[in-house]
This record gives sequence, C-alpha cells and structure tokens, in this order.
Amino acid sequence: MTQGRRTGNPKTTLFSPLRHQVRHCRDSPGARSSNQLPLANPSANHLIPQPLFSGGDEAYSNQECLGKKEKKPERRIMAQFQPLILSTWDFGREANQAGWDILVRGGTALDAVEAGARAVESNPEITSVGYGGYPNEMGVVQLDAAIIDGKTGRMGAVAALEGIRNPISVARKVLEKNRHIFLVGAGAKSFALREGFREENLNTPQSVRWYAEQLPQSQQNAGHDTVGILARDARGDMAVACSTSGLALKWCGRVGDSPLIGAGLYLDQAVGGAVGTGVGERAIEVCGAFAIVEFMRYGLSPQKACEQLLRRVAERNRNRLNFQLAFIALSREGETGAASLQEGFVFALRDSTRDHTAPSAVFGRDYP
Repeated sequence: MTQGRRTGNPKTTLFSPLRHQVRHCRDSPGARSSNQLPLANPSANHLIPQPLFSGGDEAYSNQECLGKKEKKPERRIMAQFQPLILSTWDFGREANQAGWDILVRGGTALDAVEAGARAVESNPEITSVGYGGYPNEMGVVQLDAAIIDGKTGRMGAVAALEGIRNPISVARKVLEKNRHIFLVGAGAKSFALREGFREENLNTPQSVRWYAEQLPQSQQNAGHDTVGILARDARGDMAVACSTSGLALKWCGRVGDSPLIGAGLYLDQAVGGAVGTGVGERAIEVCGAFAIVEFMRYGLSPQKACEQLLRRVAERNRNRLNFQLAFIALSREGETGAASLQEGFVFALRDSTRDHTAPSAVFGRDYP
C-alpha cells in the first residue's frame, strides 16, 4: 500500500506527519500563504544585505513549520544604510553637493543623481555637458543622457537632443512615463516640449568662439569629460545617471555610450552599478558598464571589476591605446571602485565623513 493513498475504507488513510506539519504551518497565524514555498536556494540572495525588521507581527520560522509548536516573536527594526554619492571628474564635487543635499534630508537616490546631473548641465563653465557644451561639426549642441532607478528597475534615456538645457530631466520623464526607454533626436525634443520643458539656445559666447577656432582643424577631441553619478540612499536604494554633450565636433547625430543602457551606465540593485566616461565607442564595443556589474555579481570587488573591464578594452586596442576611458562603480554594500586607461582621471566621493576627489587607478601603472 502506498503511503498517504486512500484504501477502500476512507478511515484507514495513513497519517502523513509531513502533511500534518504543512497543514499546521498553513493554519498558523502569520504563516505563509499556501501558494508560497520556501526558496529552494536560500544562498541566491547572498549579495543583498539583509536588514532586520521589527514590529508587533509574529511569524513561524522554517524550523517551526517543520514541527516545532512554540512560536517566537520576530523583532523588526528599520533598515539603515549609509547614504553615499560618487561622481566622475573634479566637477563631480558640484554634482555630489547637489545630490548630497537631497540624500542628507532622507531623499531618494533617484532624486539625488538627477539633481547632481542638472547642476553640472546648467553650469556653462563645464563645456562637455549640457548648456554651453561644445557643439558638433555643424555648430549645434546635441545632448545625451540616461538614468536608472534601482528600486523599480525603470530606465529612461534621450540622445541627440537639441535645445533643452537639462536632458537628464527629460530622461527622468521618459522613465516615469514607463512606456518607452529611449527617445532620440526630433522625437526626444517633441516629447520634452510636450512635457513642459523650455527650448533655448544651448550655445554660449565661449562655445561659439571655440567652434570658430576649431572648425578649420575639423578634428575631434581624443577624450571627453562625461558626468556620471552613482548614489545610494538611507533606505539602501540605488540610482545612476549620466549626461554629456558628446565628443566635440562629432558627426551630426553621433551617439556615444552615455545614454546607452549597458554601455555607458548600468545598475542592478541586487549587486551595484557602474558608469563611464571617455571615448564612448570603446565602451560600446565591450558593453562596459554591464560587464563591470556582472563581474561584481560573480565576486569581484568594484575596484577589481573596473580594472578587469579596462584590461579587456586595452587588449582589444593594444595597437592604438591612445584614448581615455574610465569607469567608477558602487556596490550594494557601499564599496567603491575607479579605474582608467590613462592618467588624469579623478572621481569625487561624498558621504557622512568624506568629501573629496581622488585619482583613479591607471592601467599599466597601478594594475597590469
């Protein structure tokens, strides 16, 4: 006779201790729904810090569901994380200040990275981002930006956007609408105007003069100072943003890595995020930011992950390694990393005890 199967006499059904325990677990106050099962692999979430919770609720542990009758009150306390914001280049301190003002008041990481990018975009003295950014070959300023919300997983991006000072906020609006992820060119501008953004001339007297001086040379710069920002708020939620005017004198319509999810920026809140700066074509070739996050997922620290990615870039370009590319990374636990191919790249860090810039590790000097 098979255990648990009814015979001709229904009263002789064999008793199943496991079935009784599962019924006891289901019928217990505060227990799981009968449709929910324990995780088959509890270690699957080993990269996510597990905050404690408190309150008046009572629940049964897995051991109790397997037979213990005595229940234990489960204490719950609010999870607290150290807010932190990390940005590219020395002007990252300006971005960090704007973002930190939000984080220190308990604001979200998403609001912080948007505010940080807006601060840099609106500064005409920073000629590689936003208003006053150096124009393309036609003398037109075309802007790219992207933003990712780690809490919801939503993303928004715009590229080749003309006449709008703060492309990061247009990208944020795309994220919030949540119908599409990426808008470009005239479509991105039309969307921005419908959402209430004001059109304006993004050239400044300085950028006009620079264009007139550079036009006879018709040669693109070999590097570029994109603003990239990573943040974690007091709830442990993360966000990343990236904004740029692209390579100076670029071909009209050229889009680099900055607004491309996975190339210029990427974030998985279960692991961490990364964002890059430099010659975007080289980052696109290796899906740079995505690769760094995946390296972190499989055990590398943010620092080692950045270095590993740039080794890959160097190997692909070993006969023409005459350009700059750099990445910063932030783990879910708050560990940071920064590495570059060439000297000169610095990053800015702000938390409750630090507010400074520092040089990154350099390929061939600090790591092989």
